[in-house]
Amino acid sequence: MSCNCGNAGVLKICGASVPFINASFSEHKELFTSQSLGSGEEPKDRSHRNFSIAKTYVDGSFTMELFRTGSYNTAFLNLLKRIIGKEACNAFGAGCQISFSSNGGNGLIVPTSDGVGVITQMSLTGSAGKILTASFSILATDFEGGDPGGSSTTFESPGNSDDGNSIPWYSSSVSITGSGDDHNINNALTEWSLSVSVPVTQVYTFNGKTSAKSLRLGMMTVKGSLTYFASNGNYVFNLADSSAIIDIGVATLSLPYIVFDDLGLQNQGVNAIPVRTVGFQAFASGDNASISYS
Repeated sequence: MSCNCGNAGVLKICGASVPFINASFSEHKELFTSQSLGSGEEPKDRSHRNFSIAKTYVDGSFTMELFRTGSYNTAFLNLLKRIIGKEACNAFGAGCQISFSSNGGNGLIVPTSDGVGVITQMSLTGSAGKILTASFSILATDFEGGDPGGSSTTFESPGNSDDGNSIPWYSSSVSITGSGDDHNINNALTEWSLSVSVPVTQVYTFNGKTSAKSLRLGMMTVKGSLTYFASNGNYVFNLADSSAIIDIGVATLSLPYIVFDDLGLQNQGVNAIPVRTVGFQAFASGDNASISYS
């Protein structure tokens, strides 16, 4: 019998440690089964006799807590610049790889030095009284075994003051301009979320490998939701097309043009606070005003 520590996993982005909550990576193989009829011998059973590996790829996902200092900050910014803005084509490769160990021992490196990997989805979530989180989905051509090594650990300073490590939930903010009527919901938010999705086409060629030669990025889709409080039950209904700034403490996201596309109204039940959740989609407003971060 043995005892294993449950918090010994390691996840690194470009060598920088990630304060991850959960993580999973998998290699997928597409098997092509042979349909040949064999040599004419009397069949013993109906099992396939041969196969070939048609295509392979690696995908993964992880959720992390947002920190504002040190290695944790570096890891998040390396992820952010690979999905938003003009730097989004900075793929993972020889200069920046993902290393993961599920329990502190040997693990895997994604992708290999001559492979490529990209982020296909990012989700940011802020909720009153809960930690700020970011989730990422990864697609890569291949992986190799390896030891990610140890990870650095950041501790909160004494005094319970939220003074420099994990980002407190109340430090995030969403500012909306031109929200319509004479009301402002910026200081009434109880929850917010933002997701960025990027379609990826895997380009397979006769290159001597079962993995893709290239990953081609498509147009990204940016969507989000806002939940806001109305103490008297009078919600802002005429939410006009606007722009938004999301400050998450470690970076600021600029959404130059948002369109509210889901304007429902709910009753949360007896004794629940009166809130309304609205959805939106973000767009660029011109060649020089694209969705970006700073």
